[in-house]
Amino acid sequence: MFLKKGFIIYSWLLLLLTISSVSSPVFAQSRRANPINNNVRDELLPRRNNLTQEEREALTIALEELNQLAQSQWELGNDDEAFEIWYRQIRLTRFLGVREEVEIITEVGALAWQRGRGDDVNFLSERLSALQSQNTTNNRVNPQLLPYFLEAYEGLKDVDKSALLRKQLLEVAREQNNREEIISNLEALGSLYLSKFDYLNAQPIYEELLVFAQEDRNFLAESNYLRRLSQINGAMLLPENTVEYNKQLIANHVRNNNLRAVALVEISTGDSYRLLDNPEEAANFYQEAFNTAWAQGQFAIATEALRRLGNLYQEYEQLDSALVVYNELIKLQQQAYDYFGLMGTHEQIGIIHQQKQNIAEARNSFMRALQIAQEINHRQDYYQDLLSQL
Repeated sequence: MFLKKGFIIYSWLLLLLTISSVSSPVFAQSRRANPINNNVRDELLPRRNNLTQEEREALTIALEELNQLAQSQWELGNDDEAFEIWYRQIRLTRFLGVREEVEIITEVGALAWQRGRGDDVNFLSERLSALQSQNTTNNRVNPQLLPYFLEAYEGLKDVDKSALLRKQLLEVAREQNNREEIISNLEALGSLYLSKFDYLNAQPIYEELLVFAQEDRNFLAESNYLRRLSQINGAMLLPENTVEYNKQLIANHVRNNNLRAVALVEISTGDSYRLLDNPEEAANFYQEAFNTAWAQGQFAIATEALRRLGNLYQEYEQLDSALVVYNELIKLQQQAYDYFGLMGTHEQIGIIHQQKQNIAEARNSFMRALQIAQEINHRQDYYQDLLSQL
């Protein structure tokens, strides 16, 4: 049995990163006027707004020539000149239609993000938002244009607006009872939430996806969603939930004979039980992780499981048990030529002997750690200090 220790568990506040919903999600607001809104008459435009088919074709050719000119400036490293040309291209493209303008904004936006041009990302986002507002009715973007707006916002890394449009696609898929589209949009939405560390909104998404995978008996998807849910609850410091998802994940791996994936999940489960101050279950899972990894020839994982088991015994002052584990650990680390691991394990053994007032044994362990430290030229002073304190 473990001896329960009186110690304070520090609760860390989960900081949900909020991203500004105005203009760009990352860059500061620009101070100069948006060049896309420049209303100067362009010589490439005919004198009327309603273009004939011939005029549209001529304008399309002129716009392609502008794009090639901008690309050449871009390749020469003349970014400012390139963007001035692209802004002209965008202003002219609006006469061809909303879809065409959104498409060129998508292309230019990806380049602006690539070069970290904050003002340009803001300009493009501002114009994109204006176009979206003009094509929104009853809080729904024109469904024919929605995919184009979504692609543009994703290129500009505007997670919030991308998520809103993805929600609209999800609503439509639910209305049409389109299971494939529901799953596709849920996956995309979940990824967006995770990209901004919004675990609270991500969790119900992956819970719903898990239900779909289980209904479809899609064991690969089930394992992916269980892993996500385990990670999400770990990030939210909810180890009791992490344990439950991990247990389901282990069962999934065993059912599908994916045994090489089991040991790491067992280690994670042991870590969660450790957070729950349940050392007995933590020890059981670390031991199981060692056995599983050893049987699969995953010696690095087996070594890590033993190291955590030894640390657990040491933390709960089961010093004799810790010594047994650490001595076994040394054998594995010697076989793997893991000098850093050996150094640390000898240090922990020395600390335990020092606690037990076995000064001679403590000195021997610290000396072994020092010898390794000298061989790898690492922390020699630290181990010399430990020896001097005996």
